[in-house]
Amino acid sequence: MSAAELVGILRKHSLRVFSTDDFIVLTRLSPSAATQALRRLAARELISKLKRAVWVNRLASELNPYEAVPYLRAPWPSYVSLHSALADHGVVQEIPQLVYAVTAAMPRRYATPIGEFRFHHLPARLLWGFDMRQ
Repeated sequence: MSAAELVGILRKHSLRVFSTDDFIVLTRLSPSAATQALRRLAARELISKLKRAVWVNRLASELNPYEAVPYLRAPWPSYVSLHSALADHGVVQEIPQLVYAVTAAMPRRYATPIGEFRFHHLPARLLWGFDMRQ
């Protein structure tokens, strides 16, 4: 499959942040062929790797780094919180330089092409009462 066809699939399905498995399902490529195709697209700077098996479409317009939060700590639930959420809601004036999030998984930091992320741990029973935004 050519790069143009692969990019067409990403556009058709509005894939902004996606997993290798998502790509395999949509393209019907074998896992090894899909991985090679993703590497070729990354080499052309059409997509970027955020972490193992998670990619971001660099051609997506107005990409918000918050969109990557659920993918970075999957399969554990996670959402934007703390200083990032307060800034997003206009409660604090300062705009944080990184995205703060909470997750049921262990704490972790990620430095990616679309931003730096810091995940803080909360017990799963405390992950409730959040708004989903697009």
